[in-house]
Amino acid sequence: MSFDALGFAGCGTLNFYQTGVALALQKYGLGDHLLFTGASAGSGLSVLLAGGIEAGEIFEVADRILRPHQGKNILLHPRILREFADQFLNHFINESLLNKIGDRVYISITRLKPYGNLLVNQFRNTEDLYEAIRASCHIPSIQSPSVSFRGQACVDGGFSLNNPKVGRQCLRVSPFFFDPRMTIRPRVFTPPWWTVIVPSAHRAQQIFTRGVRDGERYLKEISDEVSRSSAGTDI
Repeated sequence: MSFDALGFAGCGTLNFYQTGVALALQKYGLGDHLLFTGASAGSGLSVLLAGGIEAGEIFEVADRILRPHQGKNILLHPRILREFADQFLNHFINESLLNKIGDRVYISITRLKPYGNLLVNQFRNTEDLYEAIRASCHIPSIQSPSVSFRGQACVDGGFSLNNPKVGRQCLRVSPFFFDPRMTIRPRVFTPPWWTVIVPSAHRAQQIFTRGVRDGERYLKEISDEVSRSSAGTDI
């Protein structure tokens, strides 16, 4: 299989799907040479995967933190996102992780003045990495219209570049079935409004499992294609 980068879309709580895909890919094996990129929720996932964190652990931590808020709309309750980010990032972000990712992760951030996209892949320290992810995930609200990243007012990276692509052959993942540009995406309808609703533990597991299955299906299709090509060459 030939891909040199993985890209994860911004997708709110549907990031459970992308985490499931990541688990399937980790079982296949992700080399230390891979580049990673992501917007919003996909940015945090990209960083953790580049740092070698197991997708199963990412799912369990995210589910545990969000479980008390199941059924709530994160747009109407922006405090949930702030508290989630604090607990989630504090659990994973440390000096060891920063050293492991090096310059292999590209985080999509939307700068407000002048308006444009920042695709950041150099991080000065753990605080700088932390603030980059927070900026990439920041949905503006009345209480907090923006956050500061390196002295600039910024918001969610999905507003300017929600499906970043790096490398020469970037395997791109999204939980939105209607986006044909993605390499791996659901084959069945997944309500896009689920992105802003904190799922129950049962639904989170369903979304995660769907991602695992779609990731495994993709890997099988590629394996079958390679086998057919090899068989054709031998004739």
